[in-house]
Amino acid sequence: MAFFLYKQSEKFKIEADNDFIMIQNEIYSPVWKGKICNKSDCKTIESAPALESLRTWTLPAGKYELETYAETPFSNVRWIIFYSGLFLALLSSLIPTSKINRGSTV
Repeated sequence: MAFFLYKQSEKFKIEADNDFIMIQNEIYSPVWKGKICNKSDCKTIESAPALESLRTWTLPAGKYELETYAETPFSNVRWIIFYSGLFLALLSSLIPTSKINRGSTV
């Protein structure tokens, strides 16, 4: 089972006579995906880097909606580790610690 958390997304309404490349003034990261939806179906696309830093999308001609989103892999594992650590931290604060009394040699 794959579960992905969409942290951010943007939607664009596109009307284009020709194929084109859309450049966003955003940092490129491979976690960014896109979804092109028209009235009948949706298709997933990948982002690509431009100038080694900006995010680009190669888009087809037509009338459709483009939704871009950050898809973080392993989000379930990340949250399981976080909540396990939080549970252990809370548990350790509930367990009373005993002071060791050391005898004085005076």
